[in-house]
Amino acid sequence: MYHKTLCATLTLTLAHTHRNIRTSQGTFMTAQEDPSGVLNYIEDKVASLVGLPRNFGEAFNILRYKTGQHYDSHYDYCMRTGGVG
Repeated sequence: MYHKTLCATLTLTLAHTHRNIRTSQGTFMTAQEDPSGVLNYIEDKVASLVGLPRNFGEAFNILRYKTGQHYDSHYDYCMRTGGVG
């Protein structure tokens, strides 16, 4: 899980600072971190629909767009020791 979070953070950081791909704000949140229970409800529905356990999923990517903000097309990637991988 750490590797996926690190890759996502790196991608978001590079997108925002170097290429201005994303001008929105975002974070990752698990259902357990959501005090409202909405993400827990969504996870239950998705697990039921696809027939897989909830723990097969990942944290939700929560985004906020203000007027005029955007997220352009791009390629995701992760930096690994010794190059891109």
